[in-house]
Amino acid sequence: MPFTTHLEHCSDIVLKTAKKVRPDNPALAIFKQGLNEIDSYLNQSFAKNPNEVIELVKVRASIVDQFLKLVWRYYKIGEYGAALVAVGGYGRGELHPESDVDLLILLRPNVNEKFTKLIESFLMMLWDLRLDVGHSVRTIDECISLAEQDITIATNLLEARFLIGNRTLYQPIGHLFDDRAQFWPSPDFYSAKKTELQERQQKYGDAAYNLEPNIKSNPGGLRDIQVIGWVLKRHFGAESLADLVEEKYLRHQESLELLDSEKKLWMMRYALHCVAKRKEERLLFDYQPKVAELLGYENDDVHLGVEKLMREYYRTVNSISELHEMLLQHFEEVVLKKEHEEPAITIDNWFLIRKNRIEVRHNQVFLHRHTAMLEMFLHIANFPQIEGISAGTLRLLRHHRHLIDQHFRRKPINRRVFYNIITNSNAIKLALPLMKKYQVLNAYLPAFANITGQMQFDLFHCYTVDAHTFRLLKNLNQFAENKEPDAPFYCHVMQRLKYRHLLNIAGLFHDIAKGRGGDHSVLGEKDARDFCDQHTLPHYQGRIVAWLVRQHLLMSGTAQRQDITDPDVVNAFAAKVADQTHLDLLYVLTVADIQATNGELWTSWKDALLRELYQQTKRALRRGLENTTDRQEIIGETRLDALSLLTSRHQDSDKVTLFWDKLDEDYFIRYSPETVAWHTEAILSHCDDSPLVMIRRHESNGGTEVFFYTQEKPEIFANVTSIIDQLGLNIVDAAIETTSFGYCLDSFVVLTDSGNPIEASYELQVLKQNLIDGLLSKGEQTKVTRRTPRKLKCFSVDTRVSVGPANSEGKHSVEITTKDRPGLLACIGRAFLETGLTLHAAKIATLGERVEDVFVVSSDNVDAFSDQAKFEQDMAQAINQQLN
Repeated sequence: MPFTTHLEHCSDIVLKTAKKVRPDNPALAIFKQGLNEIDSYLNQSFAKNPNEVIELVKVRASIVDQFLKLVWRYYKIGEYGAALVAVGGYGRGELHPESDVDLLILLRPNVNEKFTKLIESFLMMLWDLRLDVGHSVRTIDECISLAEQDITIATNLLEARFLIGNRTLYQPIGHLFDDRAQFWPSPDFYSAKKTELQERQQKYGDAAYNLEPNIKSNPGGLRDIQVIGWVLKRHFGAESLADLVEEKYLRHQESLELLDSEKKLWMMRYALHCVAKRKEERLLFDYQPKVAELLGYENDDVHLGVEKLMREYYRTVNSISELHEMLLQHFEEVVLKKEHEEPAITIDNWFLIRKNRIEVRHNQVFLHRHTAMLEMFLHIANFPQIEGISAGTLRLLRHHRHLIDQHFRRKPINRRVFYNIITNSNAIKLALPLMKKYQVLNAYLPAFANITGQMQFDLFHCYTVDAHTFRLLKNLNQFAENKEPDAPFYCHVMQRLKYRHLLNIAGLFHDIAKGRGGDHSVLGEKDARDFCDQHTLPHYQGRIVAWLVRQHLLMSGTAQRQDITDPDVVNAFAAKVADQTHLDLLYVLTVADIQATNGELWTSWKDALLRELYQQTKRALRRGLENTTDRQEIIGETRLDALSLLTSRHQDSDKVTLFWDKLDEDYFIRYSPETVAWHTEAILSHCDDSPLVMIRRHESNGGTEVFFYTQEKPEIFANVTSIIDQLGLNIVDAAIETTSFGYCLDSFVVLTDSGNPIEASYELQVLKQNLIDGLLSKGEQTKVTRRTPRKLKCFSVDTRVSVGPANSEGKHSVEITTKDRPGLLACIGRAFLETGLTLHAAKIATLGERVEDVFVVSSDNVDAFSDQAKFEQDMAQAINQQLN
């Protein structure tokens, strides 16, 4: 047996260590050498076979027992009648490499000073041995008094285990819970643990912990298994899950599932401690790849090893959460049931509602009527008073859900019920989340099972694919319910949608093909079309759903990567959308998708971009796709309207026209008449050669607009972006215009780190002054000294450059993908200078650790872009040289 083999080997080391201790030989060095040898042996054993984790964790606890007894005897503490007791996880006989060694030292009353110093020396020795000791030193009366007031202390005593010393002194602790009616009665103990559980879930249940979960404390983590053990040990006196099976509280299969899940998390925790080399319970990005490697998860053509690890983690904690909820609810409903049952509300022949939970009317419902497994969730959607499923019914569902097979999925009645659920406006509030949680959705849609627990190892996607999908569906529901007059624009669009129910289906399928290899939008389109055909949607509606899945990235890509002030861009997008129905649906789906991807991704600027693209496309569709907007017509209208504004402000029209004639025509395409008038009035009123810097809230309310007018210098872009970056601001858009007389009109849109425009007047003044100083400076440009965030350091992204064909004015779009870092835009600007490129515009998109920026450039060298592959290679090399 592995346990016996490992224990005997390590015990031999302890025995040899004990023999080396002599008055002339320092004990600390000897003990440390012995512990290090054992640590090395156990960790090497784990690396060879992680499946032995249960044995290794128990062996480590047993060996620490032996070392503690050695040190206890070394200081002769037993002569003072004290007792050493293991508590907490160590009390259970479990110890991971860097886990706390929780100890209780029991004293007799009125100890003397010599004994106190011995205890201090004892503890100091343990700390010097790198044992992470948590300790308390108390009398029996103090223990009991404190435990009566504090559930945490009481729980520690519930798991107390005698190690060495005065056993008689320990006996009251060992029998503390024998009288179950007096010391923390079972209902009180359960209530206190339930409160602790709710507080922990509130703390660990948010998005920050989804990316880097806490193995111990996250919902579904090891603590949930421990809570089950504590509650049931307090009530039944059970020492193991096997005891609960004998009590007929737990089924054998459920105990196996819990043990298997616990083992998987133990393997991850043990590996995490080995990698971190310190007490660490969070699977941080820094450690995830190394933990995956240690546990044998390997990369393949589709998934990284770390993604396989995290998928196993998410599926494991989901299984634990399901059992944890069911068992504690069963304890509450059956074991702690009140004498007087509340009256039930009958729904139909199969279901009723009791205590706001749905339950079957008899135990054979799912066996005799398989469809009832779906009908139950339709009832949950239709009855708002239902808050969950009773424990008994949930246990029956777990036992029968294997009956949802291919034959079940083909039955028209089951397809009809599922369609009614997915298109029910209330389903996403509880019914669908419960279907997902209890794996009914996975059973009915095997394709959805494939994305359950699937993560992408990056900073852009904050959630697993299945969790992201459900956040999207919840967003759609919130949009539909927000009918306030001041609700966001996309909510108003949602209110008037004709085919609103189709968004639920498109949302469910939009990422369903991720992780298969290939284009998930194309593969998902086929899945969506098949689903619509099987569930008898009208053909036209089915085509809309399939189109939405195929094109769900179209609108965000157009808004964030292309110049939506260019009528050609808008016309091309309008041609793909084709009509108002598709535009409305795609717009709402896009907003819901972005908001569901990452809490920091949705900004006022993205909101403004998408709204602007929507409005312009709507106008193009009304005008008719055959009646495309003429560029010269837009230029003429912009100049005419801007001139009207300026003359109303007493500006000389001849001076205005003379100045405008020195600008590129694209200037009047990009800017609105109001912005053109704002620029022009300020420039014509500027009387000297000093830089003109103006800052205001962008006219679309999406960000802070920074405009400056100064003499053209090659390094301006690099210098200005450095200044803005150093202030902790993010550039999302840039436009560079150059006059024929050597001046530039540059405009940047910036956001704060929180994704909002700059509000504080002091911050605006600091930005303005720094820009003026930087533009006047003739020395070395501003250096960005901000530190790279920890999370960014965990990722590597190869620099890739892609150049597009020339537009009608000979300008090329250059897309650059590389790793985000402070000072990146300045490096790219200097790379453009080195390669002789002139920058005209930039669209900045930061996707977690990766940037995908699009620049519009030109070159005086007519052959600069002739060899596309060479240009892309040289450009990537120039950027990397700047970054390094």
